Formats: sequence, C-alpha cells, structure tokens
Amino acid sequence: MQVEQRLWVARAVLGDEEAFGALVHRYTRPLAWFVQKLGVAPSSVEDVLQNTWLAAWQSLIRLQDGGKFTPWLYGIARNKARHAMGNPRDKTTVLNEETVVVDEEDDQDLFRDLYLPHLSIALDRISLIHREALILRFLEDMAYEDISAVLAISLGTTKSRIHNAKSALREQLEMIARER
Repeated sequence: MQVEQRLWVARAVLGDEEAFGALVHRYTRPLAWFVQKLGVAPSSVEDVLQNTWLAAWQSLIRLQDGGKFTPWLYGIARNKARHAMGNPRDKTTVLNEETVVVDEEDDQDLFRDLYLPHLSIALDRISLIHREALILRFLEDMAYEDISAVLAISLGTTKSRIHNAKSALREQLEMIARER
C-alpha cells in the first residue's frame, strides 16, 4: 500500500482530484474511528473529518515525503478533533461505548468487534494522551516515529507514553474483569 499511497499523494499534489478521492476513501473510516475515540461527539465527527480533508487538500503541496502522509493526516485530524472539543490536553474523557461506529466489512473493524466490549470500555477510561498513543500504535499500526510526528512529541516521550498507556489500560481491564 505504501507505493500506491505515494502515487496517490504525488498525483494529488499535482491537483489530481481522483487521486485525492482515493486517499479520502482509504482513510475516512479509520480517521472517523480515531476522532471518536479521542472524544469527539458522534454528531461532530463528520465536521471534523471535513475540516481535516479540507486542511489536507489545502496544505498537501507542503508535504515533503509522500510516505509520511499517514502520520501527517492523523496529525491534522488530531488537531481538528482537539479544536472541536475545546482543545483538551490531558483530560480524562469517559466515552459511551455506543458512540463507536463499527463496520463489519472491514478487517480492522472485525477485530474491533471481537475485542470491543472490554477494550473499548477500558480505552475510554484512560486519559486522552494515553488513549491516542495506544490507538495510533496498536489499532492504526503506526511506527513510533510516525506517532511522534502525529503527537508532536519526541521519540523517547512516545515510547514512555505508550509504556505508561499500556499499564493504565491493563489496570482498567483488570478493573472491568473484577466488575463482571
């Protein structure tokens, strides 16, 4: 997918709307899930996505490396989501597990279906900075360097944040297991 993505990005930079449409098609669902898990209300997700795609289209020409499109796009989405939520930093936002939209046709969504009941509740209980780091690493399968770019933090801080996030998630999963 990396080569194909680079081609789409290169064509989109040159103004090819069809190539940009392919990027929109590829990333809209994962971005929607990501911004929902950051705490954006379901009724605002579409607005955040539209603002994300508009900003991406307007600034695509400045993207130096097409291979870095994914972390660049997620960084835009994260900023737009924070703006929509009033720019929370490390607020713990408990979400309703029903706010996550799951599409069973997608393999990633099927994985989420199997683990969603407990994992989603536990993710919703941890702080936003921990939640976004775990989502990017394990659900979006981003490399540490890309996560650092999305979150605008150093590589060392990224590794530390993911380590601490896993501990926080483990604690929440243990609490959920005791509750049931």
